[in-house]
Amino acid sequence: MGGSRGLMGPEAFAQLRIMVGAMIAEKVDGLAPAPSSASFLAAHPVGCVYMTTIHTNPGTLYGGTWVERPSVGAFLYERTA
Repeated sequence: MGGSRGLMGPEAFAQLRIMVGAMIAEKVDGLAPAPSSASFLAAHPVGCVYMTTIHTNPGTLYGGTWVERPSVGAFLYERTA
């Protein structure tokens, strides 16, 4: 290794990127698919409260009319139409 203690060369880095990419792809392939808009709205009828850690209105993702409600530590949305 000489003077490059702790550092890897470009070939080793490229191999590492390929291995990490393969591990990520393997994990992602094992995830459940995202729900369709119709199934999400069917599971969350008008009056339902939806809690998420992402500050994106569910109406943007799935449709329907949602109102953000006050909360601490998460984001709450109530389906109003």
